Amino acid sequence: MVVRLLLAWLAIVVAVVIGWLCWQRRSTPGAVALLIFAGTLAAWGSLYALWWGKGLPSAIVVQSLSVLASSLAAISFFLFVLQYTQRAYTPTWLPFLALAILPLTVQGLLWGQAVVQRETLWQGVNAVYAEVLLLLAAFLLVRVGIYEPRLYRRQFALLLFGALIPFF
Repeated sequence: MVVRLLLAWLAIVVAVVIGWLCWQRRSTPGAVALLIFAGTLAAWGSLYALWWGKGLPSAIVVQSLSVLASSLAAISFFLFVLQYTQRAYTPTWLPFLALAILPLTVQGLLWGQAVVQRETLWQGVNAVYAEVLLLLAAFLLVRVGIYEPRLYRRQFALLLFGALIPFF
């Protein structure tokens, strides 16, 4: 339990530092989406730190908010990859909200149920949705990493490694 709590706090600190660096460089392509990604990961880590530290009494709250955080993290990472690979994506709220329709609908369904003890069909659909977005981001990184000059291949390899970690 203590190791989990320490890892959650480590994730929070790393996400806050990355978010702070992105805020300072917010005019750089990809910085805004990475800032949203870091904020989502910090909130997700805080949720688990509170739960493992016995700050949140209900597993239902943790489960529901964790489903939302995981899908929002996948959306923001996908939008970051679109910006980073220079796919003519400009950071606006409309694409983020359009991609967030399914996770927000799932949240409404989860909070509408009186008791959420086991995984529901909607949580599975949400998980598949997040994994598809991560796979698309990984595909874009592989494609751009192959055709970019050798100088940038390390950056793309590191991003690809980070994108594939959730699958393992």
